Parts: sequence; C-alpha cells; structure tokens
Amino acid sequence: MIRQLRKIRENLIKHKSFKKYLLYAIGEIFLVVIGILIALYLNNKNEQRLNTDLEKQYYHTIKDQLKEDKMALLGNIDYNQHYINQFAYGKKVSLTNDISKKDTLGQIALDMTRFSDFRRKSNVYQTLVNEK
Repeated sequence: MIRQLRKIRENLIKHKSFKKYLLYAIGEIFLVVIGILIALYLNNKNEQRLNTDLEKQYYHTIKDQLKEDKMALLGNIDYNQHYINQFAYGKKVSLTNDISKKDTLGQIALDMTRFSDFRRKSNVYQTLVNEK
C-alpha cells in the first residue's frame, strides 16, 4: 500500500497537478491522524483494563484481609469472654462475702490483668491511602 501511495504522489508531481497533489497530501495527513487516534484509543482501553484488573485485585485482597480480621476479632471475643465470665463470678463471690473463696478471688484478680487486644494484620488499607 505504501508503494502505491508513493507512485501516486510521484505521478501527481510529474504531471504538475498541484490541486490533486494537495488533495492527496491532505488525505495522507488524514490517514496519519486516524492512525494516531486509533493508537490513542487502544492505549486508553488498555490502561482502563489494567486499572480495572488492579481494582479487582485490591477488592479481593481487602475481602480476604477483612475475613482474616473478622476471624481474629472472633478469637479475641472468645478469649475475652472467658475473663468476662470470671469477672462476673468474682463479683458474685465478693457480693456474698464468702471468705472461703478468697483464693479464688485472688486468682480472678490476677487473671483480670490478661486481656486480648485486637491488632489488624492487614496493611492494604494503608497501602491504598499511601498510593492516592
């Protein structure tokens, strides 16, 4: 196709047909512009696809990390529930003034210093904040 265009251009120059050559030149410029626009369109589509893929990846990562955080929270709740139950029992014993259970109250008091604190294991939230 390039050879044919070159031959047409050479024939137009040889025959000194300036109007036809000008039309030919405008047509060639038009073809180049169309080619550039197509390339830009394809590039934008590719960038959109890459961004969509990245969004999906972030979504799945966030979803997985939220599941992990939920499991950790449930574990903490179960762990702390034991100490809440001990506290309730200790409160009941102390209200009855039962001196025979003073050792039990001492053990409960020591156990009350133990608790579970939730710490998020995921870092995707911070990653997303830092990228924007």
